[in-house]
Amino acid sequence: RILCRARAATTMARVLPEDFLSGPMSLVTNTKGEFGAYTQLFFDNLSTMVGVLGAIMGNFSGDFGVPNDILQNLVFAKMASGLGLALVWGNVYYSYQAARMTRTTGRQYTAQPYGINTVAAFAFVFTIMIPVFVSEWSASGFSEDPDVKRKAFQTAYNVAVAGNFVVGILNIVFGMIGPVIMQAVPPAALLVPIAGIGFSFLGVGQITACLGQPIVGFLPLLFVFIGWFAHIKIGGVVPEALTVILLGTVLGWIDPITRGVGGVDGYGLIRKTELAAETLSNFRPDPESFAEVGAGFEILANYMGIIIPVAITATAFTLMCLLSARNAGDPYPIRETMLIDGVGTIIASCFGSPFGTVVYIGHPVHKRTGATTGYSWLNGFTYLIIGMSGLFAIFEAIFPVQAVGPVILLVGLMICEDAVKNLPQRHWCIFFFGLFPSVCDWLTNAVPVAPLSSSDAQWGVFAFKRGAVLISFLWSAFLTYIIDKVWWKAAVWSALAGFFSLFGVMHQQESGVSKINGGTLGPFAPGRGDQGCTYGDEVEGGWPNNPLMCGTIQWRFAVAYWMITAVCLIAEAAQRMGFGPEPVDTSCDNMNFQVDWNDVSHLARSDVLRIPAGRHVDTYKDDPTAEKLPPQDPSVTSRGALATPYPPP
Repeated sequence: RILCRARAATTMARVLPEDFLSGPMSLVTNTKGEFGAYTQLFFDNLSTMVGVLGAIMGNFSGDFGVPNDILQNLVFAKMASGLGLALVWGNVYYSYQAARMTRTTGRQYTAQPYGINTVAAFAFVFTIMIPVFVSEWSASGFSEDPDVKRKAFQTAYNVAVAGNFVVGILNIVFGMIGPVIMQAVPPAALLVPIAGIGFSFLGVGQITACLGQPIVGFLPLLFVFIGWFAHIKIGGVVPEALTVILLGTVLGWIDPITRGVGGVDGYGLIRKTELAAETLSNFRPDPESFAEVGAGFEILANYMGIIIPVAITATAFTLMCLLSARNAGDPYPIRETMLIDGVGTIIASCFGSPFGTVVYIGHPVHKRTGATTGYSWLNGFTYLIIGMSGLFAIFEAIFPVQAVGPVILLVGLMICEDAVKNLPQRHWCIFFFGLFPSVCDWLTNAVPVAPLSSSDAQWGVFAFKRGAVLISFLWSAFLTYIIDKVWWKAAVWSALAGFFSLFGVMHQQESGVSKINGGTLGPFAPGRGDQGCTYGDEVEGGWPNNPLMCGTIQWRFAVAYWMITAVCLIAEAAQRMGFGPEPVDTSCDNMNFQVDWNDVSHLARSDVLRIPAGRHVDTYKDDPTAEKLPPQDPSVTSRGALATPYPPP
């Protein structure tokens, strides 16, 4: 058996030309299945790309007045070009991986879909790029000098690409220590923070744009619910995403206000298209961004509260996608997939894109439609051509936000829905609580001067938004163990929250030790500018200077978290002495998170079923149409994945 597995591993590691050529070959031999999956994956990526580039152009050009020349250069010549390089890398590799697994196991694999990390992309725009820009801009007294705005936007871009580089490195590291993460971190802490981004930036942020132009936005919203949740195919063979985008685009160009006829300053789709045509005529791809990555590291530490949780949740998301593929009959090597995701994100950052890339969740759908490897290969080269030719500028201009926003909303809704489905009912309160930090973050980005009076609530909103993803991650972790009455674990997580707070990684505008006794809430604090809290500096009446701001300095948050730690330790001691209830039995929880981490590369050809292309094999029932081969190892199930100890979900 050892020799057999060694030979199988050697066979899997062998790189053959036909594995790389299987993608283009399958486009000819399996046209219907490949092109159906291709159109769905292409428009999934396109909606995210148009949405996130539109968010950058809309916020920085429309709201902040950043000159168009630097926006066009960085957004299209660098971001879009770098993303095209990253997507061709991942899509081609996953096409090769599926062909290699097909050759090794003797049955047809479907390539894993691969694209832009939607959650991380919007998180980087709204929680890194915009805050960095405003912080840099405020240092000049919010000067209207175009050069000041250019410099501030360049700094925001540098920090974002450097942060994306760190996310790629962390993805690789977390991929190597995945079992430790999955055992130490409760599922709520992995699911709720990304659900917060999905609810606020992918959800509320897209709905509000549709409500701003109801004639254009309402029907695309309706078609999202008809197509994906009512399961009614209105467009026939046309993918749902394409149906929604085409409908919104047609309505947008018909409506005179959205089109730009009679609109404010004549701005609309017509003007955006004219600017995009100018960009395209002068377009020169400039993806190399090593200098920008290096420059961004100078102030990157202030945003580690966003970057670390994004990397952790990206790892968890890839794990869920791998589990979904395994349940559809295609067990893939986990560490290899984590490595490819991380390398793809690093490639994106080094060549100009602040947006990471990940495996997508739609593998079972593509497998049921009969797709194999060609759709992934074609998607990668399509985006390489679009990114290097400047066509993203045209796409961003001709598709109104009301056309692509509903598709992005769908992603947010599905993330929230999956989070609830994978959490036991007693943890649902954690889900709703964990949405609040991202809601506060979205609120202060959408309305820079929050509609709150100068009160504790106002400063609490600003404190809750700083490091929103990390705050949601840590609160979800220790609240999970408090509800489950595992007090010592709750104490560990709350103590860790205190440590991060002490050094300003969360709840503060800037991280470090210099302001432990006098933090700052930064330029979003209305009427306060960048004033810090000089605690102890008494003024008339005996109050400290800026007393309300003094409530949110670093050491006070740290002490507050450590007070929670103390309570949890007391409860743990009482529980061990026989006082109070025992821990909740969680043996039946989180079945979907019990992932076999062993690399599947050792599986021999006789360990699996030969499954016809397009066939879906039930996880716990043999497919009567499959050609069964006698397994050599009783620990291997009929689907080729190692046996797992849990029952069917």
